Amino acid sequence: MKGDYKMDVYSFCELCTDGGALIAVYDLTTEEEVFCGTMDDARWEDFSECDVLSFDICPPDGRGVTLILNIETEEGDEEW
Repeated sequence: MKGDYKMDVYSFCELCTDGGALIAVYDLTTEEEVFCGTMDDARWEDFSECDVLSFDICPPDGRGVTLILNIETEEGDEEW
């Protein structure tokens, strides 16, 4: 396969059938969690145009999160 295939947070969340599922978004640039909430809400956050670099499926934590999307933002870029 040729080409560079990427998917942003918005598109990733659109693919999921349960928009109410709780997820977290982790910024690999700042090494901080930048979001915890539903898939539907994540689509409208400032980082929604950032590419999903990887994801982690984990046992539910105390908040009910089972999926973590890993993104990278550029420090100092207010629009991400």
